[in-house]
Amino acid sequence: MNQGCRSSSARVGYVRLGMLLMIFGGLACTRPAGRTDGQRPFVIVMLPDTQNYLQKWPESFMAQTDWIGRNRERENIAFVTHIGDVVNDPNGSKEWEAADKAMSQLDGVVPWGVCLGNHDYHDHGESRVATGFL
Repeated sequence: MNQGCRSSSARVGYVRLGMLLMIFGGLACTRPAGRTDGQRPFVIVMLPDTQNYLQKWPESFMAQTDWIGRNRERENIAFVTHIGDVVNDPNGSKEWEAADKAMSQLDGVVPWGVCLGNHDYHDHGESRVATGFL
């Protein structure tokens, strides 16, 4: 089997894993969230790659989640997904604390989930550790 087939197969596996994490992340919300309006289309908000915001401008991540919370009803937001690369330095507790503060603004407002990105775990040769993400 050539290398291209293996990496394509691995990508499919990672996509499936990401989809499962999004689904189960939404099911794991600890507090009830507001309901969507079943009479009109709903919105799913996607937050991509906030690692640079958290490293340089953490207030912009806070502003994004604040906007989502304030506009949940008007925009009929049903779910928020962060697609990974939350932090730039997985050892940086200051970045994780800022991310937690930003995402916690959505608790009880709208269901949300976070996927693990390659910036969010420690790479130790053959193994990868995501303790900061937990």
